[in-house]
Amino acid sequence: MSEILHPSGLLTYVRAFVIALAFNVIAIYTEDYLSSFSHQRIFSIFDVDTGLKSISFALFVVWAFAILVSAVVWLLNRFKTLEVLDDQLVYRSGIFNTKSIIIPYIKINNLNVRRSFFQRLVGLGSLDLDTIAMGAVSVVHFDNLTNHGIELILKKSEIRFVNPK
Repeated sequence: MSEILHPSGLLTYVRAFVIALAFNVIAIYTEDYLSSFSHQRIFSIFDVDTGLKSISFALFVVWAFAILVSAVVWLLNRFKTLEVLDDQLVYRSGIFNTKSIIIPYIKINNLNVRRSFFQRLVGLGSLDLDTIAMGAVSVVHFDNLTNHGIELILKKSEIRFVNPK
């Protein structure tokens, strides 16, 4: 039985749209302030006609950038998979140049789960695996996994500690 997990981009989506929304709110509240300078003609941005058009264009650019960032993160996360098998984890990443890492549960020394405040709000977490590889310790890091995925990996790896083969 295997289950394929993808990292979630939810945290990045929320950050991008909150920043875009903040710029939107700032522009709305400063619009009246900037238009009050229109009689002085200090800069062309303060001109009622061109200034408000440039603010609208700037907001369009900010929202377009937020959507673009979200689309790129979504695309990159589609090409990162973590397959949870009965005896090992298989991590695959890459669009053009692919990379696969096979991590048997028997080689895992330590599992560290980290959840920031914002990750806890949206039900995500990060997982660090300390493994033994050729006598050296290496750390494999998985970011923004769902709580279900983390619990599944913890459960599968516990079987090794409880019932070693």
